[in-house]
Amino acid sequence: MPVAVFLLVLLVRPAAAQAPALTNADVVRLVAMRVSDRTVIAVVQEALATQFDLSPEAAIELAGQGVPVAVIGAMRQSAALSTRAATGATAGEPATGAQTLAGAAAEAAAAAQTRQLSVPPALEPALIVIAPAKDDPSPAAPAPVPAPSPPPDEAAWRARAAPLQMTLRDNRAKEGPLVNQLNALTAALALLGRSDVKRRAVETERQRVAADLTTLREALRADMAAVQLLEEEGRRAGVPPAWLR
Repeated sequence: MPVAVFLLVLLVRPAAAQAPALTNADVVRLVAMRVSDRTVIAVVQEALATQFDLSPEAAIELAGQGVPVAVIGAMRQSAALSTRAATGATAGEPATGAQTLAGAAAEAAAAAQTRQLSVPPALEPALIVIAPAKDDPSPAAPAPVPAPSPPPDEAAWRARAAPLQMTLRDNRAKEGPLVNQLNALTAALALLGRSDVKRRAVETERQRVAADLTTLREALRADMAAVQLLEEEGRRAGVPPAWLR
């Protein structure tokens, strides 16, 4: 589905009770379409319904599929605010969500046009602004008072960060010896003649070490993504950086 069409469908679909919820797969699809981070975050924040899986395993998988840390943070914030939509607290607020999402759709449409994508005119959204009735005597509903956030628990944050940091350090420590071993085998191959009987054994060992190094570096990327996700979550919660190291 073209980027602009995908975003416009999100904009004009019916109310949250009837609309399909925005999922991890939808976010991954937008990132794969090379939509800007700002646009994807706008879609996440203004989605009428969401059904995100933000467990540690799912978050690591999202990062491995190229979803930026800022987008995953917006998904967490949207999930945390889902109860607000369930209680109908947004009924008296200005209708800025559709305008924000419309701006995101317009940006995506402009980007898609450079790649020779077109949007049928019938899908272009029409924003309708309904002015409040002047003679309505009913008072405006008071805005809900958010509950104070509990202070962050240092022990809990350190317990989450410790295994991630330990795994990252262990894998980093393994990388150097593998690189040295690979370089030594490569140098040995350069010294052996093509007819040398030892060449096949050295070349086989070099291929094994190269494969181990590739697997280790993939694990390192996943480790760093997991640490970055936790640091971003901690930053939003006001956690001192020293608790996560």
